[in-house]
Amino acid sequence: MSLGRIGSKKLTNYTTDSSTEAEACRLHFWHTVNFLLESFDWPFARARSELTASETTPDFQWGYQYALPDDFLCLRHNYTESESEYVDCRWEIEGTYLMTDDSEVDLKYTKKITDTTLFPPLFIEVLVLQLAYKLIPMVAGTEARTLTETIERELVAKTAKARTKYLQESNTSGRSDWHWARYGSRTK
Repeated sequence: MSLGRIGSKKLTNYTTDSSTEAEACRLHFWHTVNFLLESFDWPFARARSELTASETTPDFQWGYQYALPDDFLCLRHNYTESESEYVDCRWEIEGTYLMTDDSEVDLKYTKKITDTTLFPPLFIEVLVLQLAYKLIPMVAGTEARTLTETIERELVAKTAKARTKYLQESNTSGRSDWHWARYGSRTK
């Protein structure tokens, strides 16, 4: 779809084709997917995990280390730190581990998605444009300035549309203990 968007020849199988277009797609496809997954909290890529402490403890600074899930791409929220008794919660990610002094860790994270059939339509639209933008210099050449500018404008618009849509699909700002304590009950 990205190649078609920039006016290049379409591929029947980009994994076996030896053309310049296929090589460019192989080079950029999964990197672009992961870039987009990291760039926004896409609902279809959300996951939660209650981590189990590793039997090996860090050599210094931290009391515990937790292996991150195999499909972990990026952290969205460490729920341990939102608990009122964890005001001083500190942590950091080192390689494939989360280091902390907390004895329990609950995470919301973005997972790597390797099954393209799970991609929703708006994500696909943004992916097609992002990939097309990366492929232009390799496939269409550096003289394709107008095409680059057109793709860039469409990419900005589609990305904004997708983010707006998905941000409207949740409401996590409802009643919390802090709001309850501050404003009290407002029942009629």
